[in-house]
Amino acid sequence: MMDCISGQLLIYRVQQYPNMEKNKVFEWMSELAEQLELYHKWKNDQPYRYLNPYSILVTKDENIVLLDMEAQSNEFVLRNMQKQAMRSHFVKPIVHMKENTKQTLDLYAYGKIIQFLLANINIHPALTKGEEYHLSKIVEKCLGENPKRQYDELSQMKKELPVIKDRNTSVRKKRVLIMMSFVCLAAACVVTAVRMKEAESRTDNIREQLEVQVGENQKLEESNRQLSEENQRLSGENKDLQEENQMFREANDSLQEEAASLRGEIQNLQETNQLLQQEDQTIIEKEQDNPAE
Repeated sequence: MMDCISGQLLIYRVQQYPNMEKNKVFEWMSELAEQLELYHKWKNDQPYRYLNPYSILVTKDENIVLLDMEAQSNEFVLRNMQKQAMRSHFVKPIVHMKENTKQTLDLYAYGKIIQFLLANINIHPALTKGEEYHLSKIVEKCLGENPKRQYDELSQMKKELPVIKDRNTSVRKKRVLIMMSFVCLAAACVVTAVRMKEAESRTDNIREQLEVQVGENQKLEESNRQLSEENQRLSGENKDLQEENQMFREANDSLQEEAASLRGEIQNLQETNQLLQQEDQTIIEKEQDNPAE
């Protein structure tokens, strides 16, 4: 609950390192419950209210602490809580608040945090059927899905959290279980797990390929649209050029007609001038034949 502790927000920690040991996940659940309990004592039983993956810090020592919402450096958590997706998932619906205590607000968000962890973390070794059922019941009571079977106090939930097993004891129990198991059943489980992993990998690859293909199709559609617009523009310019050429041809025909007319007039003037020259020559000859007395 201090804003001066360095670490990584839970949402980014889970995204970056999704593989975790079972005991560490159980430790986080227990530490988060203890952090909420300390906050309630510190704030005279007031709820934390802003419990979500952005308000939980994972320290360098892999411990869980809550951010101080009164610190200005943590205002981004409040802004994230205003988003509809965050409020709809981590804030208890108002319709259920009248009949619940203040602690149930944080219990509801705590149940959502457990769901968030189980959905985004690969737990090793995997949870047993009994552990999955046990955690689902804790989440159900935190969310208050059944009003007759829900937590009213944080202490009720803490008592039912999974017990963190000693690593050596756990290893010995696993060895005994493996020795008692049928070889064929173990092999079948391994093969099934490998095939499921391969199927998930193929699905991820296909999804990535589809996303790339969709992106390329969008680029091609955009290129086709731009080419279509360019063709329309060029078609318009070509039409204008054709109209201008038609005007030039008509003007050229008109000029040729005028030139032909001028040539005819020049020829007429030349013929007239030739006749005049001939008449002048005739007059000159007559004057030479009949000189004046």
